[in-house]
Order: sequence, then C-alpha cells, then structure tokens
Amino acid sequence: MAFATTDGFACSYRRCGGKFFLVCFYNKAPAVGNELYGAPKVADQYCDNCEKYPANTGNPVGCEAYLCQYPLTPAEVKLKVCDTCVGKFSDEFRLTALDMHNYYRRLVATGWAKNGDKYAKTAAKMVELKYDKTLENKAIANADKCPNAAKGGPGGENFWGLQGGYNMPHIEAFKKAMKYWWDPFEKSGFGDELSFTDTIQGGNLKYAANILHEGTTNIGCAVNSCPDSGRIVIDCVYNRERQP
Repeated sequence: MAFATTDGFACSYRRCGGKFFLVCFYNKAPAVGNELYGAPKVADQYCDNCEKYPANTGNPVGCEAYLCQYPLTPAEVKLKVCDTCVGKFSDEFRLTALDMHNYYRRLVATGWAKNGDKYAKTAAKMVELKYDKTLENKAIANADKCPNAAKGGPGGENFWGLQGGYNMPHIEAFKKAMKYWWDPFEKSGFGDELSFTDTIQGGNLKYAANILHEGTTNIGCAVNSCPDSGRIVIDCVYNRERQP
C-alpha cells in the first residue's frame, strides 16, 4: 500500500460460509532493500518530485489530493445483474441495491435484525429478491423527473432524496437511502403483529415493509442527479403491493 511507484491495483471479495475474504493485488511490488517512498526536502511542496510520464520524456504527472496521478485505464468489470437494462447508471449500482435488500431480508429471516432493545421475529419463507428490468424502467420514469416523493401506484415503492447531494457518488447515495429506509424499523420494528396496517402506511415503517414483504420477489431501482435543483434522488419499485 505504501510503495511509492505502485500506480495500479484491483481487489475482489468472496463470502465462504461464515467468513468474508478480501484480496487486493498491486501492479508493482518492492524488493528487499527498496525504498518504500522518498521523504521530501525541506523546501519541497506536495508532488514536487512526481516523475515524468512517459519516463524521462514527458511532463511531470499531475497532482491530485497530494498524490502523483499516473494515467491508468480503470478496470471495467461486467457484473451482469441486468444485461438488457438501459438506465444511465452502473451495474454496480444495481448490484448494490439488490445485495443490500437481500442482506436485510436475510437478517430478518435469521432473527438477527434489531428492533430497539430486542430482535425482530424470524421469517418462515423469506425469498431472495431478483433484479427486474421492467421495475427499473418504472423507477427511472419517476427518478428522471427529479421528484420530491414517490410516484405511487399499484406496486410498492421506496423513494429518497437529498438536497445538495447531486454530485454524490451513486453507490454512496444508495447506502444513505437504505439507511433512511431501514432506521425506523431498527428503532421500533413492526411489533408482535406482522401485518401491514394504515399506521405503517402513514409512517416511515412503510419503507421497511416494502423491503421485507415476503411476497415480493423482484425489485428495480434508479438514481438520478438533478443539478438544477441540487438534489440526488433514488427510487426503488417492488413487484408486490402491500395491503393494509
């Protein structure tokens, strides 16, 4: 991580049983005796000693956030969550949306979802969600309007927006949205009666109800940055309507 001439890396992860493994590879490795990085001279400013690129013939590479920035082509990994989806956001965003939904569904199914000072009741037949192009298109149709609320309709829908967040990375924004949707459930839960009620519909627990409905099998989500209003919005649509 500290070897100064390293200018590229890639990482991957895998869950194996109850363990989680993360591995990162770097395109250069120091040999025994190599200097890891050179200390600047007293009068030097940040990046004053960045090397030239191409070596010895070009100009010194640029400096960004105190680091020498070498030109490097980023890796593009096709995740194949939805090959035919046309949303103007990455497949990594789709995977994050799908994985986070299934994470919380699994948390409830196994009895490890917190409800205040206790845990939520386990689920008997919670299914793993799949990503759906048709539902994504519905989410896009709403998010592209930079709205202030969910569109509404026959299916379940979760909406989130943040003023001043239009330039926020999409995945970071989705994590914030998911936290907003989940926090009310973590604080109080649905109680002993696991039925959808008018009270749930009228409050913030409706978001968790969409996430956890055992009859839901598919989801589709969208994100849109709205520079005119300075907002970022996220919309997720579910294929099962909740019935009070």
